[in-house]
Amino acid sequence: MQVRQNDEANHLLFEGKVRVSHVLGVRFLGGVLIALVMFGGFILSLHLLEAVGLWQEDLKGWSVASFIISGILVWMLGDWLHNKIWERSVRIWDLGDQACLQVGRDQDYYKWQTLRKVRAYRFYSRRGQVSTYNLVLVFEGRTYRFSSSDKSMVALSELGQALQAYLKQG
Repeated sequence: MQVRQNDEANHLLFEGKVRVSHVLGVRFLGGVLIALVMFGGFILSLHLLEAVGLWQEDLKGWSVASFIISGILVWMLGDWLHNKIWERSVRIWDLGDQACLQVGRDQDYYKWQTLRKVRAYRFYSRRGQVSTYNLVLVFEGRTYRFSSSDKSMVALSELGQALQAYLKQG
């Protein structure tokens, strides 16, 4: 069944690129993979600093600076890898009595009555602003975790509010 956006019965509830995870075990293994890559990159950068000669006891100032710079570069690599592994394009359509969730190329259809729980989590930065918004949708037999910290955060928040209002009605 193909979903057409211009059909009046089908309307788009959400569209954006967000980080998606389905299974807790896969999230844990992905985190371990990212941690191993970051640790390996950090050890490699220290080895390269020593080979180049910037990691010496008599050049303590340079050693600390290069240590911090290599740590920042490895952190950036880990952040990029995290987004590369988990970021997917997501579309959610309301098809009347059922919902269509398209994550990447996969499409799944669920009846709205099988929506069991909607949870929203906000993580705040030091300045008090929302830095990350997580939305958990629990259907019968499947759980979706959507996370955003960019421009799609507002749309994801609105979707969460609408679905929570739907659950309170039914």
